[in-house]
Amino acid sequence: MGSDAAGRYQFKSTSWDEARQKLGLKDFSPISQDRAAVYLMQRKGTYAYENVKDAQDRTRFNAATSSLSYVWASLPPQRYKGQKVRTSDELCVVFQKALEKDK
Repeated sequence: MGSDAAGRYQFKSTSWDEARQKLGLKDFSPISQDRAAVYLMQRKGTYAYENVKDAQDRTRFNAATSSLSYVWASLPPQRYKGQKVRTSDELCVVFQKALEKDK
């Protein structure tokens, strides 16, 4: 079974449609995708959002990315067969770089 995932976060159409409607997004630009990603993390609850932001605590970070793996198929622990999954180490490095860039 294939996936309709697209964009920089590999949004499934159901996730994107929800975020687009809730946030009033007009396009699929990188900025809109970033806003949608944050919304979807927050929708999973403060736990997931705050723990992803606290990437230095790897236990909390790993628990949060695991809970978000139902939204993003490329997050561990591979919930969707056939989807390439990033390691926790890869995710942490990418997220730390994004945090530094955002300062």
